[in-house]
Amino acid sequence: MPSEIFLRGILEIEMLMECLTGLRIGGGPEVMEIGGVENVVIKDPLTRLPYVPGSSLKGAMRAHYELFSDKGIDHEVVKGPQKIRIHMCDDPNCEICRVFGRTPEKLEGGGGSQVTDKMVYTTRLKVDDAYPTNDT
Repeated sequence: MPSEIFLRGILEIEMLMECLTGLRIGGGPEVMEIGGVENVVIKDPLTRLPYVPGSSLKGAMRAHYELFSDKGIDHEVVKGPQKIRIHMCDDPNCEICRVFGRTPEKLEGGGGSQVTDKMVYTTRLKVDDAYPTNDT
């Protein structure tokens, strides 16, 4: 019998982020060109102000949760030419997988083979983009 998921409430947190060290969220062309810009910074297309994408914040939150939890980072997810280390497990009660979501991915198997994982959880966390304040 499949487990049912109920919405018990919505928790909204608003916060200010202060950079104590350098921060750069890059983006831009995949190919380097002679005379081209090397360090493209992600900017809002309307205001041209730099911002931190919600996906980057969510990824940092997940990485820190994984790092400081006892679950461990046990899989390499193949994303195009990159391999990203991430926690994935078969525990239906795992907090990390339940909060941050889990998609079927190509995983690097123990013998170097790739296997497709079919366990899927939708994310329970929405993280919006972070824009500079007027004091910036």
